[in-house]
Amino acid sequence: MSFPEANLVKKTVTFRVMQVPDDPVMPKEALLRWICLSLGLISENESRDTVIRVFDVILSAQTKGKALTAEEVAEKMPEVSEKTVRYHLKRMEDMGVLEKNGKKYSLRRNPNLPSIELFTENFFSSAAEEASKPAKIVWQKLLRKYLD
Repeated sequence: MSFPEANLVKKTVTFRVMQVPDDPVMPKEALLRWICLSLGLISENESRDTVIRVFDVILSAQTKGKALTAEEVAEKMPEVSEKTVRYHLKRMEDMGVLEKNGKKYSLRRNPNLPSIELFTENFFSSAAEEASKPAKIVWQKLLRKYLD
């Protein structure tokens, strides 16, 4: 039986269970890299840092209560092309890290718990819930095949 697997995948979310470093005074760059790795924005040993820098610009604005357009993010990163910035913003939106309201990007938050402090909790719980609902349905169908 042919199975259209590629057509069934809506998005890929990477969950990484990571150890919290012992260093009590980690620099901001190391903390950003750690968060981006845990969110699945980068891979282990990734040397490219553009997505980390885009995330940094968005987070910096967000902590001041602002959402930014792709153009505004690109302005804060003049050495990176706007096309590259747009690519990373779209990728983060597709992953559920960012949401777009009109032309402005911001961290995706639960409307019931909008505090920026709850971003990671909301990200991981909503991604797990989104993935587990269809998996539960298919799991039940599979079990019925064994039990029938």
